[in-house]
Amino acid sequence: MRNIQIKKISEKLDGGGALLRAKTNNLKLNELKKSTINKLFYEKGLILFDNFEIKPKDFFNFTKKFTTHYANDALRRKERFDNKVLRSVDLGNKRVTLHSESSFTVTRPQIIWFMCITPPKIDDGGETIICDGSKLWEKLSPSCKDFFKKEPVEYDVKINLNNKNSGTKKKWFLNYPGIYDEFLDLNKNIMTFKYKTFAVEKNYFNSKLFFCNHLLSVKDEAQIRKVSYKEKPIPKKYFEEIKNTSEKITYAHTWKRNQIFMIDNHRFMHGRNKILKKSQRDIINSQTLVANLL
Repeated sequence: MRNIQIKKISEKLDGGGALLRAKTNNLKLNELKKSTINKLFYEKGLILFDNFEIKPKDFFNFTKKFTTHYANDALRRKERFDNKVLRSVDLGNKRVTLHSESSFTVTRPQIIWFMCITPPKIDDGGETIICDGSKLWEKLSPSCKDFFKKEPVEYDVKINLNNKNSGTKKKWFLNYPGIYDEFLDLNKNIMTFKYKTFAVEKNYFNSKLFFCNHLLSVKDEAQIRKVSYKEKPIPKKYFEEIKNTSEKITYAHTWKRNQIFMIDNHRFMHGRNKILKKSQRDIINSQTLVANLL
């Protein structure tokens, strides 16, 4: 690792994250030892790779090292570079609120990957925002913590399917805890279900609690029809507290060409600042459903 500099990404993140910067601009990402990346990812949960020689095909091959199975990304995101697991991020220019990817459904990725193809200009906006779920949980009030420790939240979900066959609406079964009222409707090309889960969870890498979920982004996600607890609305005061607290500790990343983020989707929420309409910003993503970190 003589050709690599390792630094913190930001003090706003618990532990600072890990910035891996190549000291020479011809160092290839695949030359990094997997064991080194594994150790950093276990420890930090967030790695930014900078100044490496990298192309989209190299990016895909690098993600494969850490992936047993890829997640099926939302149909609204376009396939890129003739590779079904490389996709665009959400199109358009609007702000994307903090969220843990697909945390309202059974196909929640363990790792989210981003690669910058074309960075936005300095005044274009479009920074990727990241919030540490552990730090957020620590800063919430005792009342808010007590509520979310005790009460699971319930997402009412409608998933659009990529299916060309016709059929009727019928009861379905998804083999996953917390899922119920599953229905498959091939005439409308949708699946609906309800998912009961805790908004705070103990991470599989350590004993910390992480507030990492989709609550702040419910209105932005068309697949979520509503979120509640015990068939009642979640108190507005808690939404306000989560929003205000997260804003104080959120890191906004200004992209450089060919930078890559490796994000633990169960420890960090991500989003995007608003983009100016004429910006050429181009970011691609890949989603590791089941990680290979051995």
